[in-house]
Amino acid sequence: MDVDDLLKDLPGIATLLREARGAYGGAIRDAVTQSGMQPLPTNGALIVGGLHEGVPFARLVGQRRQSIAKSETIEKLFEAGYLTGASDDPTLTESGHDVAHVVMESASNLTKKLRTHLGDDGMESFLVGLLYLIEAKETK
Repeated sequence: MDVDDLLKDLPGIATLLREARGAYGGAIRDAVTQSGMQPLPTNGALIVGGLHEGVPFARLVGQRRQSIAKSETIEKLFEAGYLTGASDDPTLTESGHDVAHVVMESASNLTKKLRTHLGDDGMESFLVGLLYLIEAKETK
């Protein structure tokens, strides 16, 4: 089947990207549950994973600040014991780093499966496409 046939038979790319993102969320939720840790709220994996990787909090929330605030994500991460410090510049606790390891490992495992499925050339094309979409969003 060629790309045109696939595009004709599938929902729009935006729908596919949203569904694909859900695969990562599901894998992360399952891994956190299986580890016996407190569940992460919506966008919680983004926050703990990013902080663990050294991404500044302001950059993590960026344009999502209002939606993250509305979902009470940060408050829930404090309540779960994953964050400490000021709510506008939190840091990870030891358990926050522990859950971040679970997040990173589960995401990495799914990415490895995707790479195996796509092959190196397919994975490269996939990443180039994602980077193009990110660039298009940032330059609008």
